[in-house]
Amino acid sequence: MPTPPPPVDVLPTAPNRSTMPASVFVAITNAFLGALQGFRAQLVALAANAFANATEAHGDAEAAEASKNAALAAQQGALGSNTRVARSLTPHSFTAGSKTFGMVEAGRAFTADMQVVVYRASQVDAKMVGTVSGVVGQNLSATFAEDDISPYVLGMGTFTDWVIVDAGFYPQAAQIEEERRGETLIKSSTPGGRTLAQAPQTLTSANPVAWDVNEGANARLTLTGNHQIGGPTNLKDGLIYTLDVNPATYTPTWHAIWDFGPTALYLPPNTWTKVRAQYNADRGKLEVIRAPVGWIELASQAAPGGTSAIDFTNIPQGYSDLLIVIEGAKTAGAASDIKLSVGRTSFSTARALGPSPSNAADLFYGAVLIPNYRGNGGSALGGVNIHNSDLTLVLAGTLQPYQHSWRVAGGIERVRVSVSGDTLDAGTTVRLLARP
Repeated sequence: MPTPPPPVDVLPTAPNRSTMPASVFVAITNAFLGALQGFRAQLVALAANAFANATEAHGDAEAAEASKNAALAAQQGALGSNTRVARSLTPHSFTAGSKTFGMVEAGRAFTADMQVVVYRASQVDAKMVGTVSGVVGQNLSATFAEDDISPYVLGMGTFTDWVIVDAGFYPQAAQIEEERRGETLIKSSTPGGRTLAQAPQTLTSANPVAWDVNEGANARLTLTGNHQIGGPTNLKDGLIYTLDVNPATYTPTWHAIWDFGPTALYLPPNTWTKVRAQYNADRGKLEVIRAPVGWIELASQAAPGGTSAIDFTNIPQGYSDLLIVIEGAKTAGAASDIKLSVGRTSFSTARALGPSPSNAADLFYGAVLIPNYRGNGGSALGGVNIHNSDLTLVLAGTLQPYQHSWRVAGGIERVRVSVSGDTLDAGTTVRLLARP
């Protein structure tokens, strides 16, 4: 430990012949000269203290350097049998570019595209970080790049005491120090490495599905059964996790830690759906982030001609509202109007959505909105009317008689657009859309 400096007394007032009477000047001069002797001794003691502290600091620095080198030597010895560590005596300089190192040891397990750190055996923080381009026998070739953002070459001069190591085995103490300084070059700690670290891990479909987020905050899952998606482990408060899930033809259940808000999450079959959630440690919940989305087209059918109805059954129950869009509906005759039926396991009585056609060439366009279709009752808002030419708009009042209310215990799971006593012409198209 450094020794505190000794005190140095303040000198008395200096004599000044021009401002002091002779009697005062003599007394002040004597006092000042007398104090100089003690002041000199204090300065000598202060200098000796500074020298002693500097000597001690130098010794500590040398001891630290010796300790670091000893630790490095011990580590190199411990890693000597590791097949992803090698020594090289090939002369190379600290420069960017492609370099080939002759490895002293045989049978090393370096492979193309592996990230390596090449550093001086006697100076661990003088190094180059690169990517293996190939290994032939005991010759390893690697490419070292450098730019203003990523200085992957740190050192100067030409040397022959190289250690080549898989970046994952680079001395941890050195990596921690570089992280502290914000100078880490190891792939897992660089911006590019963090991007690679975000690559999703693939989860196994099981009951329940296990997810250790320490292995990756992003994950992909393809279900192979009606399995429960379990509660992830090692969650951190405030962090966001992403699960990309394809249910195939199965319906998963979810562990209670998942909080989807007021409505359940619907996963369309054979479709990848991204589920993003933020962990709230106070609530112990993964709060699913549900971004606003528009209408999603669930199905579209074009009448082949000669059919009297277009049906949509087994409507998914994970949405809030349905929208039925009718485009170019045309009947074979001139007496049948376009009708709508709703139901769960069977259909209700069909009700007209608009007026009857004046002739067989009349084309019907329109839409019907069914809010909260999963409830036990509600309204069907909208209808159709005749639009035989483009750029036409019918006043809403014309459709007013065709607004409907409905009641279906358990909610609507099927809808039908039809005509009675007639058929739909080919080309009639009905689309079914939903929104969360």
